[in-house]
Amino acid sequence: MRTIIAVFVVGVALAVNALGQADSETTSEEVGKEVIATIAKWGEAVRSRNTKVLDEIFEENAVITNFDGTTRTKAAELELLKPDPANRTLSVKNEDVKVRVFGSAAVATAECRMSFVRNQKLMNSNFRYTAAFVRDKGRWRIVALHTSRAAQ
Repeated sequence: MRTIIAVFVVGVALAVNALGQADSETTSEEVGKEVIATIAKWGEAVRSRNTKVLDEIFEENAVITNFDGTTRTKAAELELLKPDPANRTLSVKNEDVKVRVFGSAAVATAECRMSFVRNQKLMNSNFRYTAAFVRDKGRWRIVALHTSRAAQ
């Protein structure tokens, strides 16, 4: 499965780069900072359940792979994260964030620690993720996201 994901991500990066969409004046370090800023924006949008911002961050055909191997669409992700009085996200902390840039594509890995209240019960979740980003209309958007449980 990891090999398939790696081949997919590298294939996306090579295809996007081959289209010549990369900004040759922007360094990988600067691009990495842009992607990290998008990750921070994404985390805040999840915490505040801001589906308008999440809609901007996820590309229309994004694929999200869950802990159990099932997948969901962007629409399903937005539905899951819409405001809900019974579910409130208290914090989203991305740690150990690493970004690799491939022209106008980037791959980010990180550990995410979340605290939330579900049906009046405090819960914590730790997971690692790999997110594939592409630059689309001047902003970084998630095209693929894969999550795995991490140690509590």
